This record gives sequence, structure tokens and C-alpha cells, in this order.
Amino acid sequence: MQQAKNSTQTIHAFEWARAFGAIAVVLIHVFATLLDNADVATVGVPTALAWSEIQIVIARWAVPVFFMITGALLLDPRKELPWEKLVGHIKRISIAIVLFGYPFCLAEAIANAGTIGFGVLLDALTNLLSVRSWSHMWYLYALLGLYLLTPVLRAFVAQATAQEQGRAVLILFLLTCVVPTLNSALGTRFTTLVWVTSSVFYYLLGYYAFTYARLTNAMLITGAICILFVCVATGVSIVVNQDYLNYLRAPACCLIAPYSYTVFLLFKQYFSRPVVSPFMKTVARNSFGIYLTHPIFLNVLYKVFDWIPGKTLPHVIFELCAFAIAFIGALVLTSVLRRLPVLRNVL
Repeated sequence: MQQAKNSTQTIHAFEWARAFGAIAVVLIHVFATLLDNADVATVGVPTALAWSEIQIVIARWAVPVFFMITGALLLDPRKELPWEKLVGHIKRISIAIVLFGYPFCLAEAIANAGTIGFGVLLDALTNLLSVRSWSHMWYLYALLGLYLLTPVLRAFVAQATAQEQGRAVLILFLLTCVVPTLNSALGTRFTTLVWVTSSVFYYLLGYYAFTYARLTNAMLITGAICILFVCVATGVSIVVNQDYLNYLRAPACCLIAPYSYTVFLLFKQYFSRPVVSPFMKTVARNSFGIYLTHPIFLNVLYKVFDWIPGKTLPHVIFELCAFAIAFIGALVLTSVLRRLPVLRNVL
């Protein structure tokens, strides 16, 4: 397969993917808040089925595609990546982790202790360094690790042929997706011998897909079969065992990976026109800030105002209201925070 050149069209595709991905991530966390904090019996089988299947199909591709976009942009050896620029990326994520992650950790520490003091401040710092902030912050820690690995991975793709890169991607898929999925499904403890997360797989896959791959009918069918299997397995488990099968929703699931790869290629092939909608442009530009801040609004709703799904409002109305508040709130907050000099280059 001939190596594709970087193009403005592909960049436009990434802007579309960022915009839709930001919306999808908020949707994931709105629905997951209900599903992860109440069992099927409490939620009810119809709601559990609807919310699980909807978020799997329309949202579970988002985080893997974000990793793939980053890999496509930073691993291209034809583009210069000066050390100063890479350090800038590392500083940006580190600052974001501290400025947002520590307050999140501190809020939880104060809530658990019922007071504030030196011990609570220290516990919050320990949790921050131990990657025990709010759950969505794992993405930032993963990005930080990927940035640190970038020089090594860039050197690899600069020297490796397309075939060699494809083999590397396949090996990473087996180690970071297939084995963990089998362990979760079968209750086994197959070892991969090395500890590598699925984010590394997606990072390298993004460059490979961006540079060499194209969407084919076979890939479309494969992606559709994978996500259909996830939906069917989840649905059967909810009805029969009242179990959500959460591992099938994780980025490391070996079935989510082909689906996310297919979505990435769909954006690459069919979203080549510029983003002209002012709203979608704003969402794409603020996608990172939306990801960072939207849980603030969800936590305020649930923990301060004591919103409870099915009690405060009917489930459907509750989730729609929660999504609107979290998404619009995060978009407005990010737009405001970006006006502050200290946060302008972070968000």
C-alpha cells in the first residue's frame, strides 16, 4: 500500500472527530454514572438495556480515537517535533493534572474525612501521584506517558516499513486488548510478560491508520460485527445475569478496538470538508477542556443538589437534562477559563 501524504482533508477529519468525540465522552459519563452506581435491578432492565446499548454504539469509540489522532499527529517522522515542542506538550498535560486533578482529589479527600487539614491535603497529593483522582483523569496520565514514549516511537516508525509497523500494531493489540479481554471474560490470568496499556496500541495505530490504511468493505463489516457482538453479549448478560459486562465497554476490549479503528477511518474518508458550523468549531476547539471539566457539573448535580436518577426526574428526562447541563456548562466554563493567561495554553 502506498504511503499517504499528510493533507488538509485529514486535519479537517480530526476536527470533526474532536467535536463529536467531546460530545460522546460527556454522554458516556452521564450514562455511566447511572449504570456504574446502581445494579440492573435498581435501574430496571429496559433502562439498563437502552443506556448500555446507546452509549456502546454512539460513544465508546471516542477515547480510542482521541489517542489515535494524537499518534497520527505526533509520530509522523516527516514532521519536525523539536524537543522544546515535546516538552511543551509534557508541561501542558502536567499542569492540567495538577490544576484540575489536585482539586478533584482534594474534594474527595475532604468529603471522606469530613474536615480539612494537613493530613487531608497530603492524602489528596498522594492520590494525585497515585492516579486516584476522578476517574476520567486517567486519560491525562496516559497522555503524559505517551508523550514520554514519543521519541522512541518516532524513531521506530521512521525506520520501520509499513509491514513492520503493522506487525507491531498487531502484537500490541494482542498484548493490550486480546489478553486482558480474555482474562476478564474467562477469569484467567494470562500474562503478557510486559506491562503495556492499550493507549500505546492506539497511539501507534493512529499513525499507521493515518499513513497507510484506508476504509474497506471488509473493515466496515469487521467493525460492525464487533460492536454488534458487544451489544448482543451485553444485552443477554443484562437480561439473564443482571450484569453489565463492563469490561466490554473499556478501550482495552479487543472488540472495541476494531470498531474504533473503523470509526477513525470513517472520519478520515468521509469528513474531509472543513468544519463550518460555528458551534462545532467551538466544540472542537474546546474539546480538551470539555473533557476535563464536564464531571464538575455532574458531581455538583449528584452530590450537591442530590439529583437521583428515577427519583428526582424520570430516567430519560434526567439523563437528557444532566447531559445538557454538563456539556453546555463545560463548554462555557472552558471558554471562560481559556481567557485566563495561566490556562490559555493548557485548555
